[in-house]
Amino acid sequence: MNIPALVAVSASAVIILYYLVTNSPWLTKGIPTASLKVDSETVMVLSDLHIDANPMDLGIIGSLARINGVNTLVIAGDLFNYRIRIRDELELGVMVRYAVERLGLSRVKARLTVLYLMSSSSHDPEVHGNYRVSVMKVNNVTVVAMQGAVRLSYPDCIGSVYITHGDYAVKDGVLAGLLSFISLKLLNYPLFEVMLRRILKR
Repeated sequence: MNIPALVAVSASAVIILYYLVTNSPWLTKGIPTASLKVDSETVMVLSDLHIDANPMDLGIIGSLARINGVNTLVIAGDLFNYRIRIRDELELGVMVRYAVERLGLSRVKARLTVLYLMSSSSHDPEVHGNYRVSVMKVNNVTVVAMQGAVRLSYPDCIGSVYITHGDYAVKDGVLAGLLSFISLKLLNYPLFEVMLRRILKR
């Protein structure tokens, strides 16, 4: 390989590495993780609903939760499409109430706990100040809104299930898709999923 080609390849490798590092938040800071012990084995996990830009009838989610006896629903990021900066938990409560109605969750007769894991990049509201966790009640629905990840422990189960939005691993969706393709299709190994789980278990 001649010198110009070697320089070009080296420069490309440095750029890719820099882009990867700057788009991988877990390399520089920890991921806040909450633990929850669920009473039921029926847990529904959803993500990327983008309800303020989604024309579909999302009330089917509430119907599915009711039919299947779901009492814990985890929304793993991108519940909303547009990232807006809100001042306090009152404004967040307005958005959460809209989401509960839009998803038909008020039609679930039993008590329902919703864990809303807000994404940290281009979607979901950004709460001003030192925000951690909000707990809101909408009719029979208790919504726990937080950033980071949740660790679910099931009855009679030794292990735990970690749930988070993908941007806590890689912020750029295109880059995340490319890396997943390379690791799963070419290497046949879930590299980033394994790395993220190890970080969450610290």
